[in-house]
Parts: sequence; C-alpha cells; structure tokens
Amino acid sequence: YEVQISRIKFDAKNIEDAAVSNRKWFPYNKGGEFRKWYGNNDYIVNWENDGFEIRNFRDDRGKLRSRPQNTDYYFKESASWSLVTSSITAFRYKPSGNIFDVAGMSFFSNQYLFYLLALCNTKVAMEVLKVIAPTINYQCGDIANIPVIFDATKKPFIDSVVKETIGISKIDWDSFETSWDFVKHPLLAVISKNRIL
Repeated sequence: YEVQISRIKFDAKNIEDAAVSNRKWFPYNKGGEFRKWYGNNDYIVNWENDGFEIRNFRDDRGKLRSRPQNTDYYFKESASWSLVTSSITAFRYKPSGNIFDVAGMSFFSNQYLFYLLALCNTKVAMEVLKVIAPTINYQCGDIANIPVIFDATKKPFIDSVVKETIGISKIDWDSFETSWDFVKHPLLAVISKNRIL
C-alpha cells in the first residue's frame, strides 16, 4: 500500500528521463472523482526499466495481458478527465511526470493547453458533450470533437486565469494528508496564528 518515497520519481519529463532515474514508481493518472482544475493524484505505477514488468505481463498460457499505448506522450504536461462519470465530467491539469491510461485520459498541447482546459471546464463544453456523447463515458474522440474558436487576443488573459485557478485548486488538494505535497493542515496554520502566548 505504501512504497518508499525515495523510489518514486514525481517529475520525469519523458521516457528517457524516467529510464535513467533508476526509480521504480511513477505517478499514474487513473481518473477519479469529479474534480476540476487540479487533483486526483492518488496512484503510482511500476514503470521501472522502461516498464519492463508491465510490457511483459503475461497470463498462465503466456498471452500478453498488457499493451502500453502512446508511450511517447508519457510524462508530458497534459489535461486529464475521467472516462466514466455519473453526469458531467471535469478536466484537470497534470504537470509533467504522469503516466496515463484509458480511465484517466489526457490531451496535450504545446501552446494551447490552458486555453483548451478552460474551454473544456465550461458549461458550453458540457452541453456540447451531452450531444456528442450522451452516455456516462467520455472518450478521446468525444473530447476532440468539442468545437474550438481560438481568440489570440484573449489567450494571455485566459491562460493567466486558468493558472491562478489551478493554483487555488492545488492548495486545496495539498491541504489533505493524502496529497504527495502535503505539509501542514490549514487549520493548524490558523490556530498557530491566533494562539495567545
């Protein structure tokens, strides 16, 4: 259930960086509860030696049981959402360092990540998804079909607001002891400020 933190690499930039790190465990994006902007960082996966055990995982008859997909995108900065939802979905920012799978799908963009993340978390996008994918599953193709109107004049403002919102959501996520970046419960900070000596 718990592994040595010294064996986890939280910030791999790509497959090569992960391989030379000699670490065993890496953050694993597996979807999770409804949460916008940041969070659901709950899992790690054994990707030691470029995922040797996963790439060679076989059943009793020798049939390969796993087939990692799109490994060139592993560890890249992305936006993610959960495949299955009870009604609408939520999109979250994932910094460099994560491996993803079908339950925690991701999209990538070198220049427009925050702009697209903002769009996907709007009510307009949710209404579009009700038409495109009227089920409880949101596939990559469904998200790719959300129409985008790009306004270069608004991009700096949108990117700024999204980064600020991610920061607020990260503070909230990190206030729980289960966060990898947990330092101190926020109530303790308030109590220590108001303490009478």
